[in-house]
Amino acid sequence: MKEKTIFLLGTFHSFKKYKEKVRKVTKENNFSGFFSEGVDSKKLITKNNLTKEPFLILPIYSFLKILQSRGTEFDELQKISLKRKISIYGLDENIKSILDRFHKQYNYFIYAFIFFLMLIIVDIGQSIINLVFSFVFSSILYFGYFIIITSKIRERIWIKRIVRISKYKRKGNFLLVAGKFHINRVKKELIKRGFSVEVA
Repeated sequence: MKEKTIFLLGTFHSFKKYKEKVRKVTKENNFSGFFSEGVDSKKLITKNNLTKEPFLILPIYSFLKILQSRGTEFDELQKISLKRKISIYGLDENIKSILDRFHKQYNYFIYAFIFFLMLIIVDIGQSIINLVFSFVFSSILYFGYFIIITSKIRERIWIKRIVRISKYKRKGNFLLVAGKFHINRVKKELIKRGFSVEVA
């Protein structure tokens, strides 16, 4: 018998519309807990990370700074959690663990391929600006590759943690807030495991 429903709220990070939607959904429903994505990035710039994935650190740092400056729906969820004394469970590992899972020796060749392809496209012979542009744009594309590769890895971790937490907190509904592109895959996996799931 399904004892709880997990509401899934897919978002585009930092958009005002989704901050408002978090407030609306939490106001209209009673939840015994919140699940949230969100990588702990406190130890992003370390020797280990810079050695393994030097081309990822700058785009990750820049992306996180942009989110931080705009505020996110996860910040909104945190405020609601504190105000209403509802437990919030972070589903992600820290940035070091995610980078360790992502890192492969051939990643350097992937970045090199992207970089040289960009050099051909912009014609390096024209100016130093083209070289800088190639580096920056290659790093952005490589960051996109990182997001694609780690998405499914992160989702598997989320499912395991949701199942584990649900074992000792058996009753009451939960709200999971995560990026829109994760929601359909997460929904399928939760249904497979016998959860009642509703998209908010």
